[in-house]
Amino acid sequence: MYILIAHYEMSSNPSSASASAGTKTTQESDVPPPPNGKKYSIVVDFEGAKGRDAAKWSSRCGALIRAQIPIGYEDWRKVDDFYKDNLWNELMKEFEMNVDPKIARTILEKKFPQYLRTMKSTIRARYLYINGQPIPKRVALDNSPDDIEKIWWKKFVDIEYSDKKKEQCKKNAENKAKNPITHTLGRKPYSRVYEEMAKENPTEKLSRVGAWKRAHMKRKTGEVLPCAAEKYAQIEAAEERQKIQASLNGSDGIASLEDFESDPIAEVFGSEKKKSYCRAISSTSSVRQVKMTQATKAISGQRDIEDLRQWKMELQNQVTDAMNRFNSMTSAFMSMHQNMLQNMNMQHNQFGGNGTPRAEAASNTEHTPVDPKNFNTGSGGHGDNIASPVLPTNNGGPSSKEKKYVILLSKDLEEVAKGYLASHKTYHQRKVVQDGENIVWVTEVIDPEAPIFDGPQDGNYKLCDIVDGGFVIWPKYRLRNL
Repeated sequence: MYILIAHYEMSSNPSSASASAGTKTTQESDVPPPPNGKKYSIVVDFEGAKGRDAAKWSSRCGALIRAQIPIGYEDWRKVDDFYKDNLWNELMKEFEMNVDPKIARTILEKKFPQYLRTMKSTIRARYLYINGQPIPKRVALDNSPDDIEKIWWKKFVDIEYSDKKKEQCKKNAENKAKNPITHTLGRKPYSRVYEEMAKENPTEKLSRVGAWKRAHMKRKTGEVLPCAAEKYAQIEAAEERQKIQASLNGSDGIASLEDFESDPIAEVFGSEKKKSYCRAISSTSSVRQVKMTQATKAISGQRDIEDLRQWKMELQNQVTDAMNRFNSMTSAFMSMHQNMLQNMNMQHNQFGGNGTPRAEAASNTEHTPVDPKNFNTGSGGHGDNIASPVLPTNNGGPSSKEKKYVILLSKDLEEVAKGYLASHKTYHQRKVVQDGENIVWVTEVIDPEAPIFDGPQDGNYKLCDIVDGGFVIWPKYRLRNL
Protein backbone atom coordinates (compact mmCIF):
# COMPACT_ATOMS: atom_id res chain seq x y z
CA MET A 1 0.00 0.00 0.00
CA TYR A 2 1.33 3.46 -0.94
CA ILE A 3 1.86 5.98 1.83
CA LEU A 4 1.86 9.51 0.46
CA ILE A 5 3.88 11.95 2.50
CA ALA A 6 4.30 14.74 -0.05
CA HIS A 7 3.89 18.41 0.81
CA TYR A 8 2.55 20.90 -1.72
CA GLU A 9 2.22 24.64 -1.44
CA MET A 10 -0.28 26.52 -3.55
CA SER A 11 -0.49 30.16 -4.60
CA SER A 12 -2.30 32.08 -7.28
CA ASN A 13 0.80 31.76 -9.50
CA PRO A 14 1.80 28.10 -10.07
CA SER A 15 5.43 29.09 -10.58
CA SER A 16 5.59 30.28 -7.00
CA ALA A 17 4.34 26.96 -5.66
CA SER A 18 6.82 24.41 -4.42
CA ALA A 19 6.67 20.77 -3.51
CA SER A 20 8.95 18.90 -1.16
CA ALA A 21 9.38 15.15 -1.54
CA GLY A 22 8.55 13.02 1.47
CA THR A 23 9.14 9.40 2.33
CA LYS A 24 9.03 7.11 -0.71
CA THR A 25 7.05 3.92 -0.83
CA THR A 26 8.89 0.64 -0.36
CA GLN A 27 9.05 0.17 -4.12
CA GLU A 28 10.63 3.57 -4.76
CA SER A 29 13.02 3.19 -1.81
CA ASP A 30 14.54 0.22 -3.65
CA VAL A 31 15.48 2.54 -6.55
CA PRO A 32 17.19 5.61 -5.08
CA PRO A 33 18.59 8.45 -7.19
CA PRO A 34 21.99 7.65 -8.73
CA PRO A 35 25.15 8.57 -6.80
CA ASN A 36 26.49 12.09 -7.21
CA GLY A 37 28.24 12.61 -10.52
CA LYS A 38 26.66 9.54 -12.11
CA LYS A 39 23.53 8.89 -14.14
CA TYR A 40 21.36 5.95 -15.05
CA SER A 41 21.33 5.08 -18.75
CA ILE A 42 18.33 4.27 -20.96
CA VAL A 43 17.72 3.66 -24.66
CA VAL A 44 14.74 5.50 -26.15
CA ASP A 45 12.70 4.41 -29.16
CA PHE A 46 9.07 4.86 -30.19
CA GLU A 47 7.95 2.31 -27.59
CA GLY A 48 9.53 4.15 -24.68
CA ALA A 49 12.50 3.53 -22.41
CA LYS A 50 14.60 0.41 -22.86
CA GLY A 51 17.94 -0.84 -21.65
CA ARG A 52 19.40 -2.01 -18.40
CA ASP A 53 18.01 0.94 -16.40
CA ALA A 54 14.52 1.04 -17.96
CA ALA A 55 12.94 -0.27 -14.74
CA LYS A 56 14.75 2.44 -12.76
CA TRP A 57 13.36 5.03 -15.17
CA SER A 58 9.81 3.82 -14.55
CA SER A 59 10.25 3.79 -10.78
CA ARG A 60 11.89 7.20 -10.62
CA CYS A 61 9.17 8.72 -12.83
CA GLY A 62 6.48 7.43 -10.48
CA ALA A 63 8.33 8.63 -7.40
CA LEU A 64 9.01 12.13 -8.75
CA ILE A 65 5.47 12.57 -10.06
CA ARG A 66 4.06 11.66 -6.64
CA ALA A 67 6.48 14.07 -5.01
CA GLN A 68 6.22 17.05 -7.39
CA ILE A 69 2.87 17.05 -9.22
CA PRO A 70 -0.05 18.46 -7.17
CA ILE A 71 -3.02 16.12 -6.85
CA GLY A 72 -5.58 18.81 -7.66
CA TYR A 73 -5.29 18.57 -11.46
CA GLU A 74 -8.02 16.68 -13.31
CA ASP A 75 -5.60 14.93 -15.67
CA TRP A 76 -2.08 15.25 -17.04
CA ARG A 77 -3.07 17.54 -19.90
CA LYS A 78 -4.14 20.23 -17.41
CA VAL A 79 -0.99 20.09 -15.27
CA ASP A 80 0.81 23.42 -15.44
CA ASP A 81 3.96 23.45 -17.61
CA PHE A 82 5.90 24.74 -14.62
CA TYR A 83 5.52 21.39 -12.86
CA LYS A 84 6.11 19.39 -16.04
CA ASP A 85 9.35 21.24 -16.77
CA ASN A 86 10.59 20.85 -13.20
CA LEU A 87 9.82 17.14 -13.32
CA TRP A 88 11.67 16.67 -16.61
CA ASN A 89 14.67 18.65 -15.42
CA GLU A 90 14.91 16.47 -12.31
CA LEU A 91 14.81 13.33 -14.46
CA MET A 92 17.55 14.70 -16.72
CA LYS A 93 19.76 15.09 -13.65
CA GLU A 94 19.44 11.35 -13.02
CA PHE A 95 19.33 9.84 -16.52
CA GLU A 96 21.23 9.96 -19.79
CA MET A 97 19.84 8.65 -23.08
CA ASN A 98 20.79 7.85 -26.66
CA VAL A 99 18.81 10.67 -28.30
CA ASP A 100 18.32 14.40 -27.85
CA PRO A 101 16.30 14.93 -24.63
CA LYS A 102 13.91 17.24 -26.48
CA ILE A 103 13.00 14.41 -28.86
CA ALA A 104 12.93 11.83 -26.07
CA ARG A 105 10.55 13.95 -24.01
CA THR A 106 7.78 13.76 -26.63
CA ILE A 107 7.99 9.96 -26.48
CA LEU A 108 8.56 9.35 -22.78
CA GLU A 109 5.93 11.81 -21.52
CA LYS A 110 3.22 9.65 -23.09
CA LYS A 111 3.61 7.36 -20.07
CA PHE A 112 3.38 10.14 -17.47
CA PRO A 113 -0.45 10.38 -17.41
CA GLN A 114 -0.60 6.77 -16.24
CA TYR A 115 1.73 7.56 -13.32
CA LEU A 116 -0.56 10.44 -12.31
CA ARG A 117 -3.65 8.23 -12.58
CA THR A 118 -1.96 5.57 -10.45
CA MET A 119 -1.12 8.14 -7.78
CA LYS A 120 -4.70 9.45 -7.66
CA SER A 121 -6.13 5.92 -7.64
CA THR A 122 -4.00 5.01 -4.63
CA ILE A 123 -5.08 8.11 -2.69
CA ARG A 124 -8.69 7.62 -3.74
CA ALA A 125 -8.78 4.07 -2.41
CA ARG A 126 -7.08 5.05 0.85
CA TYR A 127 -9.01 8.21 1.77
CA LEU A 128 -12.31 8.25 -0.17
CA TYR A 129 -13.48 4.65 0.21
CA ILE A 130 -14.27 2.41 3.16
CA ASN A 131 -14.80 -1.28 2.50
CA GLY A 132 -15.12 -0.53 -1.20
CA GLN A 133 -17.86 2.06 -0.73
CA PRO A 134 -17.37 5.83 -1.25
CA ILE A 135 -17.71 8.07 1.78
CA PRO A 136 -19.79 11.28 1.68
CA LYS A 137 -18.10 14.32 0.15
CA ARG A 138 -18.37 16.30 3.42
CA VAL A 139 -16.53 13.53 5.26
CA ALA A 140 -13.98 13.32 2.48
CA LEU A 141 -13.21 17.04 2.72
CA ASP A 142 -12.61 16.67 6.45
CA ASN A 143 -10.44 13.58 5.85
CA SER A 144 -7.58 15.62 4.41
CA PRO A 145 -4.13 14.02 4.89
CA ASP A 146 -1.80 16.12 7.00
CA ASP A 147 0.86 16.13 4.30
CA ILE A 148 -1.32 17.50 1.46
CA GLU A 149 -2.15 21.20 1.29
CA LYS A 150 -5.88 21.69 1.98
CA ILE A 151 -6.45 23.78 -1.14
CA TRP A 152 -5.09 20.99 -3.34
CA TRP A 153 -7.07 18.39 -1.39
CA LYS A 154 -10.29 20.35 -1.91
CA LYS A 155 -9.64 20.50 -5.66
CA PHE A 156 -9.04 16.75 -5.73
CA VAL A 157 -12.25 15.97 -3.78
CA ASP A 158 -14.32 18.36 -5.92
CA ILE A 159 -13.15 16.58 -9.06
CA GLU A 160 -13.74 13.10 -7.63
CA TYR A 161 -17.34 13.91 -6.56
CA SER A 162 -18.31 15.88 -9.68
CA ASP A 163 -21.00 14.62 -12.06
CA LYS A 164 -18.43 14.55 -14.86
CA LYS A 165 -16.20 12.24 -12.87
CA LYS A 166 -19.11 9.96 -11.99
CA GLU A 167 -20.06 9.67 -15.67
CA GLN A 168 -16.47 8.92 -16.58
CA CYS A 169 -16.22 6.19 -13.93
CA LYS A 170 -19.43 4.63 -15.22
CA LYS A 171 -18.09 4.60 -18.78
CA ASN A 172 -14.77 3.13 -17.66
CA ALA A 173 -16.58 0.36 -15.82
CA GLU A 174 -18.54 -0.50 -18.95
CA ASN A 175 -15.38 -0.59 -21.06
CA LYS A 176 -13.65 -2.75 -18.50
CA ALA A 177 -16.55 -5.18 -18.54
CA LYS A 178 -16.16 -5.51 -22.30
CA ASN A 179 -12.55 -6.55 -21.86
CA PRO A 180 -12.35 -8.93 -18.91
CA ILE A 181 -8.94 -10.21 -19.97
CA THR A 182 -6.17 -9.11 -17.63
CA HIS A 183 -2.42 -9.55 -18.00
CA THR A 184 0.57 -10.25 -15.79
CA LEU A 185 2.85 -7.40 -16.89
CA GLY A 186 1.94 -4.98 -14.14
CA ARG A 187 3.50 -1.65 -15.14
CA LYS A 188 6.00 -3.27 -17.49
CA PRO A 189 5.52 -2.01 -21.08
CA TYR A 190 5.58 -4.34 -24.06
CA SER A 191 8.84 -2.77 -25.19
CA ARG A 192 10.57 -4.43 -22.25
CA VAL A 193 8.79 -7.71 -23.02
CA TYR A 194 10.31 -7.72 -26.52
CA GLU A 195 13.67 -6.79 -25.05
CA GLU A 196 13.53 -9.73 -22.63
CA MET A 197 12.46 -12.11 -25.42
CA ALA A 198 15.34 -11.04 -27.64
CA LYS A 199 17.80 -11.43 -24.77
CA GLU A 200 16.56 -14.91 -23.84
CA ASN A 201 16.58 -16.21 -27.41
CA PRO A 202 18.48 -13.95 -29.85
CA THR A 203 17.74 -16.23 -32.83
CA GLU A 204 13.98 -16.28 -32.28
CA LYS A 205 11.83 -14.13 -34.54
CA LEU A 206 9.93 -11.54 -32.50
CA SER A 207 6.19 -11.32 -33.01
CA ARG A 208 3.08 -9.89 -31.38
CA VAL A 209 1.78 -13.41 -30.82
CA GLY A 210 4.76 -14.38 -28.67
CA ALA A 211 4.58 -11.15 -26.66
CA TRP A 212 0.82 -11.46 -26.08
CA LYS A 213 1.14 -15.08 -24.92
CA ARG A 214 3.92 -14.12 -22.54
CA ALA A 215 1.81 -11.31 -21.08
CA HIS A 216 -1.12 -13.64 -20.35
CA MET A 217 0.72 -16.46 -18.59
CA LYS A 218 1.58 -16.72 -14.92
CA ARG A 219 5.22 -15.84 -14.45
CA LYS A 220 6.19 -18.66 -12.11
CA THR A 221 4.07 -21.59 -13.34
CA GLY A 222 3.63 -20.66 -17.00
CA GLU A 223 -0.11 -21.36 -16.78
CA VAL A 224 -2.45 -19.37 -19.00
CA LEU A 225 -4.68 -16.94 -17.09
CA PRO A 226 -8.24 -18.31 -16.89
CA CYS A 227 -9.65 -15.03 -18.18
CA ALA A 228 -7.42 -15.27 -21.28
CA ALA A 229 -7.75 -19.01 -21.93
CA GLU A 230 -10.42 -18.72 -24.64
CA LYS A 231 -8.59 -16.05 -26.64
CA TYR A 232 -5.30 -17.86 -26.07
CA ALA A 233 -6.70 -21.02 -27.69
CA GLN A 234 -8.15 -19.04 -30.59
CA ILE A 235 -4.81 -17.33 -31.20
CA GLU A 236 -2.96 -20.66 -31.19
CA ALA A 237 -5.46 -22.12 -33.66
CA ALA A 238 -5.10 -19.11 -35.96
CA GLU A 239 -1.35 -19.34 -35.64
CA GLU A 240 -1.39 -23.00 -36.67
CA ARG A 241 -3.60 -22.27 -39.70
CA GLN A 242 -1.30 -19.50 -40.85
CA LYS A 243 1.76 -21.73 -40.47
CA ILE A 244 0.15 -24.43 -42.63
CA GLN A 245 -0.80 -21.89 -45.27
CA ALA A 246 2.65 -20.33 -45.17
CA SER A 247 4.38 -23.71 -45.54
CA LEU A 248 2.49 -24.18 -48.81
CA ASN A 249 3.94 -20.85 -49.93
CA GLY A 250 7.45 -21.77 -48.81
CA SER A 251 7.77 -19.51 -45.74
CA ASP A 252 8.06 -20.23 -42.01
CA GLY A 253 4.63 -18.82 -41.19
CA ILE A 254 5.83 -16.84 -38.17
CA ALA A 255 4.30 -13.36 -38.26
CA SER A 256 6.77 -10.56 -37.67
CA LEU A 257 6.13 -7.31 -35.83
CA GLU A 258 5.35 -5.67 -39.17
CA ASP A 259 2.43 -8.07 -39.79
CA PHE A 260 0.12 -6.70 -37.08
CA GLU A 261 -2.75 -6.21 -39.55
CA SER A 262 -2.88 -9.86 -40.61
CA ASP A 263 -1.29 -11.88 -37.81
CA PRO A 264 -3.26 -14.20 -35.46
CA ILE A 265 -3.82 -11.32 -33.00
CA ALA A 266 -5.60 -9.30 -35.70
CA GLU A 267 -7.55 -12.38 -36.80
CA VAL A 268 -8.87 -13.05 -33.28
CA PHE A 269 -9.40 -9.49 -31.95
CA GLY A 270 -10.20 -7.74 -35.23
CA SER A 271 -8.79 -4.66 -36.91
CA GLU A 272 -7.34 -1.87 -34.77
CA LYS A 273 -7.09 0.79 -37.46
CA LYS A 274 -9.41 3.19 -35.61
CA LYS A 275 -8.07 2.43 -32.15
CA SER A 276 -5.75 4.63 -30.12
CA TYR A 277 -3.58 1.64 -29.29
CA CYS A 278 -1.88 -1.26 -31.02
CA ARG A 279 -2.43 -4.46 -29.07
CA ALA A 280 0.70 -6.16 -27.71
CA ILE A 281 2.87 -3.34 -29.08
CA SER A 282 1.90 -0.03 -27.49
CA SER A 283 -1.01 1.20 -25.40
CA THR A 284 -0.31 4.83 -26.29
CA SER A 285 0.37 4.60 -30.04
CA SER A 286 -2.17 3.91 -32.78
CA VAL A 287 -1.65 1.50 -35.65
CA ARG A 288 -0.87 4.42 -37.95
CA GLN A 289 1.73 5.81 -35.55
CA VAL A 290 3.34 2.40 -35.17
CA LYS A 291 3.46 2.02 -38.96
CA MET A 292 5.14 5.40 -39.40
CA THR A 293 7.64 4.63 -36.68
CA GLN A 294 8.49 1.22 -38.10
CA ALA A 295 8.92 2.75 -41.57
CA THR A 296 11.22 5.39 -40.13
CA LYS A 297 13.26 2.76 -38.32
CA ALA A 298 13.47 0.64 -41.48
CA ILE A 299 14.63 3.61 -43.57
CA SER A 300 17.09 4.60 -40.87
CA GLY A 301 18.35 1.04 -40.67
CA GLN A 302 18.75 0.89 -44.45
CA ARG A 303 20.60 4.20 -44.35
CA ASP A 304 22.85 2.82 -41.65
CA ILE A 305 23.56 -0.21 -43.84
CA GLU A 306 24.34 2.00 -46.84
CA ASP A 307 26.55 4.21 -44.68
CA LEU A 308 28.31 1.11 -43.41
CA ARG A 309 28.85 -0.13 -46.96
CA GLN A 310 30.17 3.25 -48.05
CA TRP A 311 32.46 3.40 -45.03
CA LYS A 312 33.68 -0.13 -45.77
CA MET A 313 34.39 0.80 -49.40
CA GLU A 314 36.28 3.93 -48.37
CA LEU A 315 38.24 1.94 -45.83
CA GLN A 316 39.13 -0.67 -48.45
CA ASN A 317 40.31 2.10 -50.79
CA GLN A 318 42.43 3.58 -48.03
CA VAL A 319 43.93 0.18 -47.25
CA THR A 320 44.64 -0.44 -50.95
CA ASP A 321 46.26 2.97 -51.29
CA ALA A 322 48.34 2.38 -48.16
CA MET A 323 49.43 -1.04 -49.45
CA ASN A 324 50.44 0.48 -52.79
CA ARG A 325 52.49 3.14 -51.04
CA PHE A 326 54.03 0.50 -48.79
CA ASN A 327 54.92 -1.68 -51.78
CA SER A 328 56.47 1.31 -53.55
CA MET A 329 58.50 2.18 -50.48
CA THR A 330 59.54 -1.44 -50.08
CA SER A 331 60.67 -1.62 -53.71
CA ALA A 332 62.62 1.61 -53.35
CA PHE A 333 64.22 0.38 -50.14
CA MET A 334 65.17 -2.97 -51.69
CA SER A 335 66.64 -1.20 -54.71
CA MET A 336 68.66 1.12 -52.47
CA HIS A 337 69.74 -1.83 -50.35
CA GLN A 338 70.86 -3.74 -53.45
CA ASN A 339 72.86 -0.75 -54.67
CA MET A 340 74.53 -0.44 -51.28
CA LEU A 341 75.48 -4.12 -51.36
CA GLN A 342 76.92 -3.74 -54.86
CA ASN A 343 78.95 -0.71 -53.77
CA MET A 344 80.21 -2.57 -50.71
CA ASN A 345 81.23 -5.58 -52.82
CA MET A 346 82.98 -3.30 -55.30
CA GLN A 347 84.80 -1.51 -52.50
CA HIS A 348 85.76 -4.84 -50.97
CA ASN A 349 87.28 -5.95 -54.28
CA GLN A 350 89.12 -2.67 -54.84
CA PHE A 351 90.30 -1.92 -51.32
CA GLY A 352 91.88 -3.85 -48.53
CA GLY A 353 90.04 -4.87 -45.44
CA ASN A 354 90.88 -1.52 -43.81
CA GLY A 355 89.59 0.49 -46.76
CA THR A 356 93.04 1.08 -48.27
CA PRO A 357 93.35 0.57 -52.05
CA ARG A 358 95.22 -2.60 -52.91
CA ALA A 359 98.74 -1.74 -54.07
CA GLU A 360 99.84 -2.90 -57.49
CA ALA A 361 102.76 -5.34 -57.70
CA ALA A 362 106.16 -3.69 -57.44
CA SER A 363 104.59 -0.37 -56.43
CA ASN A 364 104.81 1.67 -53.30
CA THR A 365 101.62 2.11 -51.29
CA GLU A 366 102.61 5.72 -50.66
CA HIS A 367 101.64 7.94 -53.56
CA THR A 368 104.69 9.78 -54.91
CA PRO A 369 105.10 12.46 -57.55
CA VAL A 370 105.12 11.33 -61.18
CA ASP A 371 108.39 11.64 -63.09
CA PRO A 372 107.37 12.31 -66.70
CA LYS A 373 110.83 11.27 -67.91
CA ASN A 374 110.21 7.69 -66.86
CA PHE A 375 106.84 7.50 -68.65
CA ASN A 376 106.15 7.86 -72.34
CA THR A 377 103.83 6.59 -74.99
CA GLY A 378 106.54 4.65 -76.83
CA SER A 379 107.43 0.96 -76.47
CA GLY A 380 109.67 -0.46 -73.83
CA GLY A 381 110.17 0.41 -70.21
CA HIS A 382 107.74 0.04 -67.41
CA GLY A 383 105.80 3.00 -68.78
CA ASP A 384 104.66 1.15 -71.87
CA ASN A 385 100.91 1.23 -72.57
CA ILE A 386 100.43 3.85 -69.85
CA ALA A 387 99.29 7.26 -71.03
CA SER A 388 101.37 10.28 -70.18
CA PRO A 389 99.83 12.41 -67.48
CA VAL A 390 97.72 15.31 -68.69
CA LEU A 391 98.99 18.26 -66.76
CA PRO A 392 96.81 21.27 -66.04
CA THR A 393 96.53 23.80 -68.78
CA ASN A 394 97.28 27.46 -68.32
CA ASN A 395 93.92 27.95 -66.65
CA GLY A 396 94.74 25.35 -63.99
CA GLY A 397 93.24 22.20 -65.52
CA PRO A 398 91.96 20.41 -68.58
CA SER A 399 90.01 22.30 -71.20
CA SER A 400 86.47 23.33 -70.37
CA LYS A 401 85.05 20.78 -72.82
CA GLU A 402 86.36 17.94 -70.62
CA LYS A 403 85.19 19.26 -67.26
CA LYS A 404 82.64 17.25 -65.24
CA TYR A 405 82.22 18.93 -61.89
CA VAL A 406 81.76 16.86 -58.74
CA ILE A 407 81.67 17.20 -54.96
CA LEU A 408 84.14 15.16 -52.92
CA LEU A 409 82.66 13.50 -49.83
CA SER A 410 84.33 12.31 -46.64
CA LYS A 411 83.92 8.79 -45.28
CA ASP A 412 80.93 10.17 -43.38
CA LEU A 413 79.55 11.41 -46.72
CA GLU A 414 80.03 15.06 -45.80
CA GLU A 415 81.11 17.62 -48.41
CA VAL A 416 84.84 18.38 -48.13
CA ALA A 417 85.88 19.71 -51.57
CA LYS A 418 84.80 20.49 -55.13
CA GLY A 419 86.47 19.76 -58.43
CA TYR A 420 86.09 18.07 -61.79
CA LEU A 421 86.98 14.64 -63.12
CA ALA A 422 90.17 14.04 -65.05
CA SER A 423 88.56 11.27 -67.09
CA HIS A 424 91.43 11.24 -69.59
CA LYS A 425 93.86 10.11 -66.89
CA THR A 426 94.31 6.38 -66.27
CA TYR A 427 96.98 6.57 -63.60
CA HIS A 428 98.26 8.80 -60.83
CA GLN A 429 101.15 8.43 -58.43
CA ARG A 430 102.45 5.33 -60.25
CA LYS A 431 99.08 3.61 -59.76
CA VAL A 432 96.58 2.52 -62.34
CA VAL A 433 93.17 3.98 -61.50
CA GLN A 434 90.73 1.16 -60.65
CA ASP A 435 87.08 0.92 -61.67
CA GLY A 436 85.98 2.13 -58.25
CA GLU A 437 88.18 5.24 -58.37
CA ASN A 438 88.44 8.55 -60.20
CA ILE A 439 91.12 11.16 -60.47
CA VAL A 440 89.77 14.57 -59.55
CA TRP A 441 91.29 18.00 -60.02
CA VAL A 442 90.42 19.89 -56.81
CA THR A 443 89.27 23.44 -57.47
CA GLU A 444 87.87 24.38 -54.05
CA VAL A 445 88.50 23.01 -50.56
CA ILE A 446 85.51 23.13 -48.21
CA ASP A 447 87.03 21.37 -45.21
CA PRO A 448 90.81 21.95 -45.11
CA GLU A 449 91.22 19.52 -42.20
CA ALA A 450 89.60 16.64 -44.06
CA PRO A 451 92.10 13.83 -44.71
CA ILE A 452 92.99 12.93 -48.28
CA PHE A 453 91.76 9.52 -49.31
CA ASP A 454 94.45 6.85 -48.83
CA GLY A 455 97.03 9.52 -48.02
CA PRO A 456 99.63 10.55 -48.35
CA GLN A 457 99.15 11.41 -52.02
CA ASP A 458 101.98 13.34 -53.54
CA GLY A 459 103.19 13.86 -49.99
CA ASN A 460 99.89 15.46 -48.95
CA TYR A 461 97.81 14.20 -46.02
CA LYS A 462 95.03 16.80 -45.77
CA LEU A 463 93.09 18.86 -48.25
CA CYS A 464 94.67 22.00 -46.88
CA ASP A 465 97.84 20.90 -48.67
CA ILE A 466 96.16 21.35 -52.08
CA VAL A 467 94.08 24.46 -51.53
CA ASP A 468 95.69 25.89 -54.65
CA GLY A 469 94.54 22.92 -56.73
CA GLY A 470 95.88 19.48 -57.50
CA PHE A 471 95.04 15.92 -58.53
CA VAL A 472 93.80 13.35 -56.02
CA ILE A 473 92.52 9.81 -56.30
CA TRP A 474 88.99 9.56 -54.87
CA PRO A 475 86.58 6.61 -54.63
CA LYS A 476 83.55 6.87 -56.93
CA TYR A 477 81.02 6.15 -54.18
CA ARG A 478 82.25 9.31 -52.44
CA LEU A 479 81.74 11.55 -55.47
CA ARG A 480 78.53 13.39 -56.20
CA ASN A 481 77.69 15.31 -59.32
CA LEU A 482 77.62 19.04 -58.83
